[in-house]
Amino acid sequence: MNCDASIRDNLGGYGAIGHNMADHVVFALAGALEDSNIVRVELRAIMSGLKMASALHISQVQVQSDSLMAVQMVLGRVQTSWYVANLVEDIRALRNGFRVAFSCFTSEINFADFLAASYTLEI
Repeated sequence: MNCDASIRDNLGGYGAIGHNMADHVVFALAGALEDSNIVRVELRAIMSGLKMASALHISQVQVQSDSLMAVQMVLGRVQTSWYVANLVEDIRALRNGFRVAFSCFTSEINFADFLAASYTLEI
C-alpha cells in the first residue's frame, strides 16, 4: 500500500493505493483535511489505507510512505509528538489485525503522491 500526503493553502490532501503482489490495484482512496501539518496528514493517509484494507479483509499489508517521521513514530523509533499521539495509537491498534510491515521511500516512486496532490487542488 502506497500512502502519501500534501499541503496547499493550509489544506491537507492524502491518498492511499493498495495493490496485490501482481501489482493490480485493489483499492484507491483520497481525502482532505483542514490541516497544515504534513506529518498528521501523512499519518491520516496510513490510517485510512489500513482501515480500507481491514474492511476488504486483507490480511497482509506492506505500508510504504515517503514520511520517515510518520513511519518511525508508528514503529516507536522516535517519540510521538502530542499533536499526533491519537493518530499513532489508532494506527498501532489497526496494525494488530494484519501482518504488516512499514517502509519509507522517496516520493519519485509514489503514485499516491500524485493522487493526494490532485485531491488537494480540487478543494
